[in-house]
Amino acid sequence: MHTAATILCCMCGVSIESNPANMCATCLQSRVDITEGIPKQITIFWCRNCGRYQRPPWVDAPLESKEMLALCLKKIKGLNKEVKLIDAAFIWTEPHSRRIKVKLTVQKEIFNSIIMQQVFVVEFVVANMQCTDCQRSFTEHTWTAVVQVRQHRKHKRTLFMLEQLLIRHNICNNVIQIKEVPDGLDFYWNTKTDALHMIDFLKSVLPIRTNQGKKLISQDDNNNTKKYKFSLLIEIAAAAREDLIMLSPKLTQQLGGVSNLMLVHRVSNAIHLVDPITLKTAELIAERYFHDNPRIVLTADQLVEYTVIDIEIIGEHDYNRPKNSYNNNKLNQGLTAFNKQNAFNAKLCLAEVTVARSSDLGINDTQFVCMTHLGRLLRAGDTCLGYDLVKHNLTEDVLSKNHNVPDVILVRKTYPKAKRRPERRQWKLKMLNKEAADRAPKKGDVERYEREMEQFMQDIEEDPELRSKINLYKRFANPQEEAEALSRIRARDARNQAMGGDEEEEDLPEIRLEELLDELQQVNIKDDEDTRDEDMDNWRVEDFTAGPSYEVQSGRGIRNMNTQAPERQGGFEDDDIEV
Repeated sequence: MHTAATILCCMCGVSIESNPANMCATCLQSRVDITEGIPKQITIFWCRNCGRYQRPPWVDAPLESKEMLALCLKKIKGLNKEVKLIDAAFIWTEPHSRRIKVKLTVQKEIFNSIIMQQVFVVEFVVANMQCTDCQRSFTEHTWTAVVQVRQHRKHKRTLFMLEQLLIRHNICNNVIQIKEVPDGLDFYWNTKTDALHMIDFLKSVLPIRTNQGKKLISQDDNNNTKKYKFSLLIEIAAAAREDLIMLSPKLTQQLGGVSNLMLVHRVSNAIHLVDPITLKTAELIAERYFHDNPRIVLTADQLVEYTVIDIEIIGEHDYNRPKNSYNNNKLNQGLTAFNKQNAFNAKLCLAEVTVARSSDLGINDTQFVCMTHLGRLLRAGDTCLGYDLVKHNLTEDVLSKNHNVPDVILVRKTYPKAKRRPERRQWKLKMLNKEAADRAPKKGDVERYEREMEQFMQDIEEDPELRSKINLYKRFANPQEEAEALSRIRARDARNQAMGGDEEEEDLPEIRLEELLDELQQVNIKDDEDTRDEDMDNWRVEDFTAGPSYEVQSGRGIRNMNTQAPERQGGFEDDDIEV
């Protein structure tokens, strides 16, 4: 058997295989340091307000994430020029220690084609520094663009819905300041691009029109540069849900011959109208609305409570009915061709209802027979709200254009027997962090705000379609608080029933716990299946070397960039989680 020739190490005399350096591995490691010139301690800067690190630019990098590893490797000078990076991994440190340790494995060629590999640790010291965006946010008059959202109505229900949509879609993450004004909200932004992004979002959810202007702040003739401040005005359509509006004859003709008096049934990027007498529907886009500017005849503040005496379904219109099928409902004939075939129109059902004012019950026998689009919801004995056109003083132009004005137009079903609805709620809403108006609110304004907010929450409970567009959060932090609240409600209900109180509504809509989010739960959390392995502690770190990618092992694991980082304790690790 052939035996390889051996020589003695020139330093320690140990028998080794022949190599160009004539030294053993121990002597090579003691006399040659391939990490010489690579810093072993580096300072990185962290903004305690927004939680970002300076790369530059300022980036989000959770602890032990691949973004943090890439940031640390970029801060090490001479890593790829003098040595070849083989492996990199985090070493666990206390979260409050302000230290991040990375273990590196590198290789370098020495002494005529001898490849030497060495492992060493680089320590990163985290220091505080305020990022440029936070500096601007804490300094007055540093905004570049302001978006002024206005709606000229007394109520704020549309603005409540707007706030929930902005929170749901994370539109205001980079906003500097939100200021509350009497007719709307002002949003201050660092860049005009962010302001235009918000306007594009508003166009997709509300009927609006825009106007903009700019003001010259400074000018440099030498560099031919100018600095402007931009003001963008957003006007939301005044028509709101449950309003009764009057269309001009020209507009009714353009919409296909609908009635002049139409009920606003829903508001999205267009205004959805319904005629409760004929069940015809129409969509009024923002451009057409602001061009014609239809008059608002009655608003939700003028609704009157009615009690349903009797109801008869005229004929449920099925949009999935075959074209050749027989339908003997003359009032619904032709609606398939007129109305759009969508889920909204499929919920409408024409019915003839006999109602009486709730205030007249036991006083007189006055009853009204009217047509309504709420045939699927109302039953005999139910309570609903509607417009009393007999008592309201309608102007001459409304009466002249509508020869057959109904006595009553029903708008929605109500649940007056439901007691203590705020106490029974297991959910809550989050609102934007707004600065109050300059003047102190009056007592009447505060009471009106609370009343409108309660009405908005009741609309959320009664409308599943509305709930699907916003985020609802659990009201109680732990099951113990929830159980205590439920026990108090049951005890009050038992006392009320023992004293002969009114029974609760049987069909009162409730929100299931499955629809609620936790307080700190992120909204749009998606798992990246392409880069996530079965073991969360194994990640492929790419693009930190010129060569191929390598597996990186970590003590606590490197987490997905799309998943929420663990809650960090202490001053250095106080992160504000926004949803």
